[in-house]
Amino acid sequence: MGDNKKWTRRAAVGSLASGGGLLLFGTGGSTQISAYRDVEVNAGGDDAVLQFSDNSSDTTIGLNSSVSVYQITDNAEAFDSNDINVTASIDGTEEPIDASIIGDGNPFDVKVECSDETSRLVGKRTIKLEFTAVSKTENFIISASRDTSSVEFDCYDYGATNNYRDRDKGNANLPNDPVGTISQPENVNRGVDDYAKISSGSSVKSKVGYALPPVSFNGPYELLVEVGNRGGNWSAYLAAPRDGESNKLTSTQGNNAMLGKNGTTIIEFDTSADIKKYKDELYIIFEATDSSNQSIQIDYFELRAQSQ
Repeated sequence: MGDNKKWTRRAAVGSLASGGGLLLFGTGGSTQISAYRDVEVNAGGDDAVLQFSDNSSDTTIGLNSSVSVYQITDNAEAFDSNDINVTASIDGTEEPIDASIIGDGNPFDVKVECSDETSRLVGKRTIKLEFTAVSKTENFIISASRDTSSVEFDCYDYGATNNYRDRDKGNANLPNDPVGTISQPENVNRGVDDYAKISSGSSVKSKVGYALPPVSFNGPYELLVEVGNRGGNWSAYLAAPRDGESNKLTSTQGNNAMLGKNGTTIIEFDTSADIKKYKDELYIIFEATDSSNQSIQIDYFELRAQSQ
C-alpha cells in the first residue's frame, strides 16, 4: 500500500472483518489496526482511517462561545459523529474544558468551550484532546491523543458562584464578612447598558467582593471602576486571603479610593510587591463608608498597569 492510497469504507471494514487489519502510513509513522480490539492511532496523513487536522492556530476561546480547534476526516467512512467521543484538558492537567464532535459528515469539527471549572481561565494554553471512536459496525475501536497549538482563553465569568461573594450567595473566599447583596452579579464588565447593583438594608454598610483574573503584567498598578447611580459613599480596594493578617492589600487612601457617581474613577496603588505576590488570588472589595441611602451600580472594573 503506497503513501497515497485512500481507504474506502468497504475496503477498510472488509479488511478488518477478515482479520487482515489496516497498516497505515502517513505523518507521524505507522500503526496497525486490528478488529475487535483497541488500538492507538498516531498516523496523521492521508492514509489514516481518521485523519486529524489542527486548526487551532490564532484561536481565541471566549465565554459562551464554541470554537473549532481540530477537524477529523473519516477516510474509511466508518463513523458517525456520535461514534466519536472526545475529552479535553488544559496543558495536560486534569482541569477539563467542554469538548464535542459536531457534524453530519466529513469533516467532523472538534469544538471546545469554557466550562464551569474554567470560569477564571485567561491567557494562552494548549489543549490535550483524547479521542475514542467506535466504528458503525462496532468491528473496531480507534484511540488517539492530540495537542493543539497555543490557544488564547478568555473564559473569565464574573457571574460564576466562585467568582463573587455577598451576604446571600457566591462562594468566593473574600470578603470573609460579607454584608449586603449583589443583584445580577454577572452583569459587570458586559457593556454600558448592563450593571450589577450592590445594596443592603437601611443603616447597614455593604461589603461585597469579586475575584479578579490572574495578573500577568508588572506594576505600578491602577484600578479603574465605572459607576452608574450611587447612593451614599463607597470605596474600592484590593484584598487577598492571608492567614493571621488583614486581608486588605491596598488602603482606601483617603478620597483616592472613593468612587465617584455616574462616571469613571481611577485609583492608583503603590503596593506593587503585594499585588504581584498575590497575583493569582486577588479580590476587589466594594465597601460602603456610611449607611445613609447606600446603593451603587457597578458597570465595569479593571486592574491594569498605571497609565504613563
